Amino acid sequence: MEMIWKGSANLGEQSWLFTGILPRVYTAPASFCFDYRCRDEPIKDDPRLH
Repeated sequence: MEMIWKGSANLGEQSWLFTGILPRVYTAPASFCFDYRCRDEPIKDDPRLH
């Protein structure tokens, strides 16, 4: 599903964010943590690009 998230009425269209979700279709590996407190290395599917 794709949608436009309307962040703030005060900022108007400037705050809109186009985003999407894929429920139960794709997730990161179970051992990967996205939290800022984790020390996991970023997932790099092609190290030549980073």
